[in-house]
Amino acid sequence: WCMDIEVSPPADWTSSLTLCGQLLVKACVSNNLLGMHTAQVLTQILSVLMNRPPDDSNEDSFVHYYLSPLLSSVFASNPLLKMKWANGQLIK
Repeated sequence: WCMDIEVSPPADWTSSLTLCGQLLVKACVSNNLLGMHTAQVLTQILSVLMNRPPDDSNEDSFVHYYLSPLLSSVFASNPLLKMKWANGQLIK
């Protein structure tokens, strides 16, 4: 998928969401777990990159823009996994 996107990138935000939605449906129909995670992460990251790459010179911004979608997808897929961000208040 990523190679196809590189060769023929979506033209705008709407077409990027449409493409990612199609990839997600295809992965769900075939029960491809890796494909589901990839499509979900692409939905978040690709739409952000459509205008221009965000300023990720700061470590928190890099985590927010690139790692957060990946971690959120993985952690949301399994009820045994929990995710707590360092800057949030932890409940004892």
